[in-house]
Amino acid sequence: PRTHHVALSVLILSPSPLASHRSVDVNGLKCAVAAVVNNALSIVGMGGLLSPLGDVEAAARYYHTAADLRNPQALWNLGWMYQWGIGVPFDPHLAKRNYDMSAEAHPDAKWPAEVGLFMLRATEGWTAPGAEAE
Repeated sequence: PRTHHVALSVLILSPSPLASHRSVDVNGLKCAVAAVVNNALSIVGMGGLLSPLGDVEAAARYYHTAADLRNPQALWNLGWMYQWGIGVPFDPHLAKRNYDMSAEAHPDAKWPAEVGLFMLRATEGWTAPGAEAE
């Protein structure tokens, strides 16, 4: 039941499938508890809760954990973070790898991955602030 929601939330660049129901007091606690038992969706939710609060490095750690469980939204979010150097070092090669892995992880993630790859190609040659040009 969540697969269509995951793909849709990636398309609108929402960092969490809980975006429309986000409440740090309620959903944050639920996600933290579920994240302990390696529930990929809740781990992505924790990243989605931390990112708007300004802790993008912690969000990236949660996304990496969920990506290890092959969660397509976590993989897509990491691709976006690597593309722009937000919470992780600027690395267009890792951005592409994560977008590609997102598409491979679930059929519903193919179109969002294509959008990410399109954005990556459109910004080719762009260098993140503070990053050295190759």
